[in-house]
Amino acid sequence: MKREKTIAFTITEKEFEKIKQLAEIRHMNPTEYSRHVALGNRIKPTVVSPNYKRGEDLSDLEKELEILRLENEQLKEYAKINYEKVKSVLKAVKQIQGAIADNGFVDWKLLSKEDKEALIYIRNLKFGNK
Repeated sequence: MKREKTIAFTITEKEFEKIKQLAEIRHMNPTEYSRHVALGNRIKPTVVSPNYKRGEDLSDLEKELEILRLENEQLKEYAKINYEKVKSVLKAVKQIQGAIADNGFVDWKLLSKEDKEALIYIRNLKFGNK
């Protein structure tokens, strides 16, 4: 499939270094890694030598463990953000449900100012990390 579209975003130096580290252990570049993660793909680190011998330097394992901890925290935060957004959408929908007909149309005359604000909130809501 030919890639035709471009998405650009600005991140801090710290965020870039984190993405770069996560990409490197997967033998990817930061752009490729970011694309896979944005699409919801879980990318496991490449294991070059799964059999560590007793007494061998474990710094690589410690680094990988730290990276996995960081990824875990990222996933927890992502889930928390989206859970809170889903809760707010449900609250807004409950608030306006009396004005929604069976066919899905909204009777604007039945909506209060708060109900209209709730609809605008739902329309403008973005899911993800923001």
